[in-house]
Amino acid sequence: MENSFSDRIRKLRQDMDITQSELANKLGITTTALSFFESGSRIPNIEVLRNMATIFNVSSDYLLGLSEKKETSSDLKTYADMIRHIIPLLEQSNIWYIWVEDLPYNEGEQVHGLGTSDNIILDFLSDYEKMSELTNKNSVPGDLFQAWIDSRLQTLKDTLLSNKTDNN
Repeated sequence: MENSFSDRIRKLRQDMDITQSELANKLGITTTALSFFESGSRIPNIEVLRNMATIFNVSSDYLLGLSEKKETSSDLKTYADMIRHIIPLLEQSNIWYIWVEDLPYNEGEQVHGLGTSDNIILDFLSDYEKMSELTNKNSVPGDLFQAWIDSRLQTLKDTLLSNKTDNN
């Protein structure tokens, strides 16, 4: 039987590309204790669990297997927070790509960006921009905007990502 907690902390640690020793030091526990947690033979106390959630930037419910939602909130406070959200997009090279363009009118300054030609994403982004503008002008209340987002996500939840490999 799969142990969600042990599997999740091991995967999160590996995704952060840190060793058991490094994570144990951050948590203020021994490497042996962390090894027990990752093997599923022991569980941490509440303080260690809370610290794990903070370090991994996930909810304790996610760590415990009670939720599939990783993020504790959508608040981005640092560039590292932002980049953590961008990396999974970059790993979807069949949908997202990085582009570089020289600006002829600004002494060859280069502009970089993240682009897509995926129509589902482009349609969503276009509609999102319109709804966001209406919300910013107080024409649409924030809770209605969130309901619209939730509805769009619900509509797309079973739509698989495109398999195309041609991005340009």
